[in-house]
Amino acid sequence: MAKNTEEEWKELRDAYEGNPLVLKMAIYFIHELYNGSISEFMNLDTLFFGDIESLAIRVYESLSEKEKYIVKFLVKKDSYNSIVELMNDLFKTAQSFLISKPEIIKTIQSLKRQGLI
Repeated sequence: MAKNTEEEWKELRDAYEGNPLVLKMAIYFIHELYNGSISEFMNLDTLFFGDIESLAIRVYESLSEKEKYIVKFLVKKDSYNSIVELMNDLFKTAQSFLISKPEIIKTIQSLKRQGLI
C-alpha cells in the first residue's frame, strides 16, 4: 500500500472541492486500482466520476442545514486525535449556529448512517 504525503492528500481534496462522498469514492478507486497511490491516480490528469459527482452533489444538497454545516466543518479540518476533540471543536464553532451537543451527536450519527463520514 502506497504512503501518501500531506500535499498529495491536499491535492486530492482540492481536486474534488472537499466533497466527502466523491472523495470517499475516489479513495476507494485509488485503493483498488492504484494500490493506494494518490500520485499515480492524479497523473491521469482527468477528474474521476462524471455522473457520480453529480450524484454526490445531489446527495449533499439533500442534507439538512446541520448536516451540511458539519460536513463543511469536517472538510476544513485535516484530522482529529479523538471523537472528544472533534466534538469540542465542533461545539465551539457550532454555538454561533445554535447546534447543541446532543444535536451534534445526532447529526454525526445521521451522516455516518448515510456513509458520508
